[in-house]
Parts: sequence; C-alpha cells; structure tokens
Amino acid sequence: MKKTKIEVENLEQRIRELEEQNRSLQFSERYYRSLFENGPDATILLRLKDGIILDVNPRFEELYGFSHSEACGLHFTKISAGTSSSNQQNALRWFERIDEHGPQVFEWHARHKSGDFFWVEVSAQIVAIGEENYLLASVRNVHERKRVEQIQVAIYRIFQAAQSSQTLFEFFSLVHDILRNILPAKNLLVAMYNPTAGLVTYPYHYDVHDTWPSVHQPDNGLVTQVIDSGQPLLLSQEMLSQRVGKLPRKRKAVVDWLGVPLKTNRGVLGMLALKNYDKHTRIGVQEQETLSLIASQIALAVERKQAEDALRESEARWRTLMENTPQLIFTINRHGEILFVNRGLYGLKREEMLGQSILAYMPGDDNHEKQNLLMRVFRERETASFEIRLKATDKKTLWLSCNISPVIDNGHVDMAIFNATDITDRKAAEKEIQALNEALEQRVRERTAALESANKELEAFSYSISHDLRAPLRAINGFGRILWDSLNGQVSEETLHYLVVIRENAQQMGQLIDDLLTFSRLSRQPLNLSLINMHEQVDHALNILQSERTGRNIVLQMAELPSCYGDPALIQQVWLNLLSNALKFTRGKDPAVIEIGATHTEQEWIYFVKDNGAGFDMRYADKLFGVFQRLHRTDEFEGTGVGLAIVQRIIRRHRGRTWAEAIPGQGATFYFALPHAQNEQN
Repeated sequence: MKKTKIEVENLEQRIRELEEQNRSLQFSERYYRSLFENGPDATILLRLKDGIILDVNPRFEELYGFSHSEACGLHFTKISAGTSSSNQQNALRWFERIDEHGPQVFEWHARHKSGDFFWVEVSAQIVAIGEENYLLASVRNVHERKRVEQIQVAIYRIFQAAQSSQTLFEFFSLVHDILRNILPAKNLLVAMYNPTAGLVTYPYHYDVHDTWPSVHQPDNGLVTQVIDSGQPLLLSQEMLSQRVGKLPRKRKAVVDWLGVPLKTNRGVLGMLALKNYDKHTRIGVQEQETLSLIASQIALAVERKQAEDALRESEARWRTLMENTPQLIFTINRHGEILFVNRGLYGLKREEMLGQSILAYMPGDDNHEKQNLLMRVFRERETASFEIRLKATDKKTLWLSCNISPVIDNGHVDMAIFNATDITDRKAAEKEIQALNEALEQRVRERTAALESANKELEAFSYSISHDLRAPLRAINGFGRILWDSLNGQVSEETLHYLVVIRENAQQMGQLIDDLLTFSRLSRQPLNLSLINMHEQVDHALNILQSERTGRNIVLQMAELPSCYGDPALIQQVWLNLLSNALKFTRGKDPAVIEIGATHTEQEWIYFVKDNGAGFDMRYADKLFGVFQRLHRTDEFEGTGVGLAIVQRIIRRHRGRTWAEAIPGQGATFYFALPHAQNEQN
C-alpha cells in the first residue's frame, strides 16, 4: 500500500513536470512564432531536400505578392528570377556554402507574383528540426539600392565608352552592351535630330526582327513624337496597334515599346528606343525611369563628344580663316609681345614681326601711355579701339582701324587679339562724304526755309478760308433770311423756293469749309496718346447725336469694347463720324439697327459700326474714303463727302487701317483697326 502511494506521488510529480514543460514549450512556440510573423523582413522556411516552401510570414506576402496559402507548397524557383546569377544551380551552390560555413548573406534576383523582378538581400542559415534539415531565410528588399548601384556603374562605363570610341556607332554599341546588364534591352534604336538640316538620322540600330531605318524629316512617327515632346513614351502592344495599326504578318509583334529623349539643358539631341518582343519579360514604369536617368547621362556624353568634334573642326576653320582673311591679326601676351601673325604687314614678313612689341603699332609717342592702354585690356578686360597712320615701304600713307580685345580663359586674361583693318580707302571716302554732307546740309537748310515759308502760306490760306470766305457766305445767308422775312407771303412760292435754295447752299458751303479746315489740320496736329476707354467715347458720341435719334425707332447693340492707346480727341471724331453716318443712312429703316463691336488679331484691335441702312455697291468701295467722294445723291442723304476721309486720315496717323463692307439696301459695316504694337510701346 505504501509502495503504491509513492508511485502515485511520483506519477503526479511527473505529470506536473510534463505540464510545466508543455507550458514552457507553448510559450516558446508563441514567442518564436511572434518573432517569425512580426519581424521587419520577409521570413521563409524551406525544406532542403526538395526546395518546397513550408511557411512564410506576413512580410513575405507584402514583398512577393503571394498569400500564405499560395506560398506554402511552392518550389523556391517560383520566387526566383531565373536569370544567370539567380537560377537553381546557383541556389544549390549557396545551400552548400551555408552547410559548410554556416549562415550566409547574399543578393538574389527575386520574382514577384506579378512577374516583375526585384533584388533582395538574403540572410540564410540551416536549422535542424527533428532529423530533417530546413533553410530559414530572412529576405530584405534592396532593389532600389541595387538599381542605383547598377545605374552608377553603367553611367561610369558610359563615360569611359565616350572617351574611348571614335564614332557614334562605336559609342552606342558599347552603350548597348552596358544597358543589357540592367534592362531588357536586347533591341536598341538610337535616333539623332539635326535641327540645321531638319533631319532625323540613325547612328545605331540593333533589332533581329526589324530593318535599319532610313534618314527622314520629322514626321508623325513615334521617334519624332519623343524628340518633339522631350518626354518618355511607354506603349504596350495594344497601344501600339492603336497608333500604328496592324503589322504585316511576317513582322513579329512588339510587346512593349519604350522611347526616351536624349536631352540636356540645351535641348533634345535625339532619343533611345527599346523594343521588347518577349511576353514573359515586360518593360514597365521602373524600366522607363531607369532608362530616362541613364539617357540623360548618355546625352551629356554625346553632347561633349559633339562639342569635342566641333572644337576640332572649329580649330581647323579658325586656322584657315586666319590665314586667308584680308585683316591683319596678332595675338599678344601681357607684355605686348607678338605671339602669332596671320600674314605680313606691307613689306614685313611674318617671321620678322614675331616677338616684336605691339607698342610700335599703337598711336601716340609716349610708350608709358601705350603701356597703360595695354594694361587696361588685360586688367580691366576692356576692348581698346583706335586708328593709326603708318608709312608703307613705298612711302604711301596707310590708315588702319585697330582694336585689342582680351581673351578670357577660365576667368583669367593672359592673351589678347590685335585686329587691324586697312581703312585707307575709307578715309579718302570720308573726306568726299564730308564735303557732300556739307553741301547736303546747305540744301536741307534751304529746303527747310522753303518748307517753313510754305507752311506759313498754308496757315495764311487757312486763315483766309476761315475768315475771308466765310464773310460773303454769312452775308448771303443773312440777306437771304432778311428777304425771306420781308417777302414772305408777298411773292410766289417759286421765289420763296429760290431763297431757300440760296440759304441751304450757303450753309452747305460753310460746312464744306469747316470740313476742309478740319481735314487739313489733321496732318499738322500732334498726337497726344493716352489710354482710351472706348465705351465712354461711344456713349459721348451718341449723346452728341441725340437730336438725330429723337423720334426714331433705333435698336442699339453695343458689345464689349477693349481700351487702347490713341489720341482721345481724334478717336472721338472717328466714332462721331461713323455713328453719324449710321444714323443718317438708316433713316428709311424701322427699326434702324446699329451694332457697335470689336474683335482682335495677334497684331491689332479691330472696331466696327454696322447698320441695316442703305448700304452701297462694293465695286465703288475704293472711293469711300476719298475727299468729296460720295456714293449717294445729295437729295437722298446730305453731307460734304469729307467725313470718311477724316476718319481714314486719323486712323492712318495712328498707324492703323480702315475698310468697309456692304450690300445695297441691306446695310454697311465700317471697320477701323489700331495696332497692338502702338499699345505695347506706350
């Protein structure tokens, strides 16, 4: 009995120990499960013997796109890119290293569920669970870092290629090899645009499914679109079909097309294009960003290479130009010593002039002043200009126009260019011109005096018209009124009609004199320009013409009228004349419709007055704006025929233009335009 009790106590103790171990095991399992699931990196548990994934944490789901249920049971190759550095064979090598040397850290090209590739850093170790070995891997996304490193290496190699290559074809061949390492760039097209020739050329093209393009002018194609816009263009197969239509059956379909500009601060040099025919390897936004970044560096390398080629050509042209120019050109150092001469000087050979001082070819007798002038060129970077007179070997006097200009190199001036032009003939011509100018000035003085005299005569004539011609008109009109008052009712109707005709003609003659004086003064009156409110001008003109509107059914339509610069008094006369004509020629209309509006072009503001009045025959439109030109009889519509001539004279003085459009019996539209340039100048 006692033995049985001891056994029961031992059994109970064992049970308590097992329960404690179980609780400890459950705690440990929960602890490590928490670490497994809540770690900052993706964690994978892999069975080594067959490469099957057994467990993953939530971070794996975020990184790879597979849910927990989708990931468990996958072979590890399903989450690998399968590229040369990240295939199954290389994976087995890493497993062997881990088995021999313990935990390892390495980079791996991974595959997302969507099919996109990305770089990860793998920290892996082998763990034994029971009698079986498993691989526990912690995976961190380093794609952006890896991409930056690859881009940096590619850019470095591109600049090396630019220095070592002699032609653009050779350069872009090396660039193509570099791009293949970081992009799906099996096929590459390079286009360059020459704005001077207006041509698109193709220095490099590799595509096993397409032929080398021909040189062409800019068109509506994809290459020209990228060059013109200066922006990258990524197109899928569907988008390509919409843009370029269906390809011939023999042509392989392009899955992705990516074009990026070769652009620097100075503009677009050309473009690069990748064409992808593989549906399993797609070109996306990330590849677009990568190629755009690299393309900007390629553009800089191309620009520098073009600049170097241009510099060599420039040096050759410069030497040819220097040796063949008719001018005398020296290069001198800070001490004034001649370093280079393009040709000999009037009997002196080039070799005799090298090393001499430039002071001998500068004006004046004081070398100290010459030296100060030379120092201003080098120290203050000023260009010195002067003329010198020399005696040639044949005793002939020569005149040279010279200037000394500093050559600034990296902020320093150690050399200057002396340029001399033979102006002997010009000096002789200047003497003749001076004599001609003196004679011309005398003629101008004489003509100015004659013009002043003519102006005075014109003013006297205007005064005579204003006063002397008005006096008899006032007498005719006054005596006609007296006769009318005294003979009214005592003479026949015919006699009274004659008196009315006399007075009306006298008044018309007075109006004609007023219009002629106004017309003549327009040429001499100065323009007082200011900003004009056209609405106020029209309103004021309509108020003046109120008496002509009273008692009539008139519909006035006025649109928005922009302000512009001009002489307010003269522009007011323009509106007054045009609106007066519109009111006059619509007297027979009920209602009379008068429209006032404006429009504009890139060069001018255009204002118009449109009516539904008598109109006119457009065959005679060229006579409208002439003095005394009328298209209607006086008994139909009164007037002197000077109003539109005044309008045209005013608008022409504002550098504008006038014209009209009409249909007989349906109305007319009169336009006047004032230039924007006048407004901008003011």
